[in-house]
Amino acid sequence: MKAEQEKNSPLGASLILAGTAIGGGMLALPATAAGIGFPTLCLLMLVTWAVSFHAALLTLHVNLKVAPGASLYTMASLTLGRTGRLLATVSPLVLFYALLAAYITGGASLLQTNIPKIVETAEGLPAPTYSLSFALSGGVLVYWSTRLVDYSNRIIFSLMMISLCIVLYALMPSVELPRLISLPIPQVAALAVLPVLFTSFGFHGSVPSVILYLGPQKKTLTRVLLLGSMIPLLVYLGWLGITLGILPDKTLSSIANSGGDVGALVTALKANSASHFILVTCLEFFAGCALLTSFFGVALGLFDYIRSSLPYRWSNRLLAASLTFVPPLLFANYYPDGFLYALGYAAAALATLAIILPVAMAIKIKINKVSDFSFPGGMLLTTSTLIYGLLVIILQLK
Repeated sequence: MKAEQEKNSPLGASLILAGTAIGGGMLALPATAAGIGFPTLCLLMLVTWAVSFHAALLTLHVNLKVAPGASLYTMASLTLGRTGRLLATVSPLVLFYALLAAYITGGASLLQTNIPKIVETAEGLPAPTYSLSFALSGGVLVYWSTRLVDYSNRIIFSLMMISLCIVLYALMPSVELPRLISLPIPQVAALAVLPVLFTSFGFHGSVPSVILYLGPQKKTLTRVLLLGSMIPLLVYLGWLGITLGILPDKTLSSIANSGGDVGALVTALKANSASHFILVTCLEFFAGCALLTSFFGVALGLFDYIRSSLPYRWSNRLLAASLTFVPPLLFANYYPDGFLYALGYAAAALATLAIILPVAMAIKIKINKVSDFSFPGGMLLTTSTLIYGLLVIILQLK
């Protein structure tokens, strides 16, 4: 096992984390950020990135101290007892299922927009076919092996970044600077976007899988978390600068009111720019790759979580795969316009999983006076991260 871990790539692990973040959250950001203003959004994005990275470090430190590579359920059970087990059962399931449902819904929206063009029919295929096709395209790889997900994710992530660069370059001439420098609403009201911003950095559920994949190497894993969180930050800033500089607030609000339809966002960008065949192709290809890479990371985290939580005699891959993919598929079929709706459920669950639980476990470890354990960045930074997490939960539940 150790020899196999040494062969696995830290870069590949970073891309799994980055790919987990870049996806549904990124495609939802332009609609939810309507009216906030780009300068304020940049500031909130930087704060959110810092909190997300620190929360990931907390999870890493606790995981390495409790049981390297163990699931959040195991970590919480060993440190927080019955209460920890309950929170560690509910919050990851709500988070993973909500995110998977959002990504399957978004992927189905893209397929439903494009497949009728390919088969040259106005009617298209039955609606459940699109969500099932998208889920199967990634679910088979997750079922097969983590390494296959790693290799596939590297290829798709690389192609996604190439297509994103082409899209950003092609759309840049259509950006209107006055839209980027305006501050249209009271800046306190802009805090309402924090749940979506935080969800956009939601790779924390995959951290135990990455530790299991690479082994308990704290320095290497810290670099992996840093790179895995920095890539989404840079991509988001470029993406929001382009989309908010092109699309009017009225258009973005309309997309948000329709449930954040990914196909509608792509169509709006094409309609509000000097589009041509290469741009249209790259834009649709990028959106599909973004959803698929994010689907990979979340599905992998949920799949490993379920396998580790099942009784030993039930812990087989087929059962774990069924429990991983069937519930979000049902949601996608019954709520095909539920993209933003599903992401909304994810925010409070992510704050609990990525911030509340790691902070509580770290405090419990410290109270028990476990040797050589320290809060990454100190207690002041940990307290600030906790306050941010509580704020996200309050804003989401309002």
